[in-house]
Amino acid sequence: MALISMAVYATQENQKTEIADRVIGQLFRTVDFSRHRIVVINNASCEAAKKMLDAYEAGANAGLWAGSVGKFKVIHNDENLGTAGAINLAWKTRQPGECVVKIDDDCLIHDAGWADRMEEAIRRGPEIGVLGLKRIDLAQNPHFPDPNNPDRLWAEKYRSSLRMLPPYFGAPWMVVEDSEDIMGTCHMINPALLDKIGYLFQPRLYGFDDSLICIRSRVAGFKNCFLPEVRISHIDPGGGIYQEWKRVESGKDMTEYNKYKHGYLDGSISIYYNPYE
Repeated sequence: MALISMAVYATQENQKTEIADRVIGQLFRTVDFSRHRIVVINNASCEAAKKMLDAYEAGANAGLWAGSVGKFKVIHNDENLGTAGAINLAWKTRQPGECVVKIDDDCLIHDAGWADRMEEAIRRGPEIGVLGLKRIDLAQNPHFPDPNNPDRLWAEKYRSSLRMLPPYFGAPWMVVEDSEDIMGTCHMINPALLDKIGYLFQPRLYGFDDSLICIRSRVAGFKNCFLPEVRISHIDPGGGIYQEWKRVESGKDMTEYNKYKHGYLDGSISIYYNPYE
């Protein structure tokens, strides 16, 4: 079983309602509701987005999709709590032993049964802490710079090595790519890791929660991996007010990010974080 969580921040200015609609609609087509459930947090979105989310919840509760009754829930916030703050509200509903998924509201997963495949990988590889999907729209040029660190190439940030997960009789082979950093487009977290680290943390409203949870995972003794067999792409066209807001917000205070990064690594900051205790 997996809890799939998403934070939606769709305003009249950023015009992301249609994008979020496409992403959620695709989830209904690719997720097996007999095995998984979805919690969406509305981060102070516009009225059109609110109505769209409520329509999905009403349709799910009416059984318009197989097994969807009670398996899709929307939580509305009157203010933007940021990505981590919103996702943590969904994770509060996590059941013991349940994997959790964080997916961005502008990323489309193309393959049906993706959540089953991710959960299967963690079952076969209990040492996996964070399991991510690799975006097929990203530049594969090894000379493409890391946008958060111009002195480092993208290929260096996500350098990986293939590894075969333990097979069992009658099951297909499964390969993962070990990597220190897993981009936050869509990732599944092992419940055993969550028991050790608690909840997501990020210094500001946007950015670095994926990098920081990967560091916390490694410090806790887990591996971080990509599952390359599942296709996912970023469908936000970019540009405009929203992209500029994300760029500014994520780059406001690298000092604070680095404080937590180095604090986790040297043990001066606890990797366990629970804002509800």
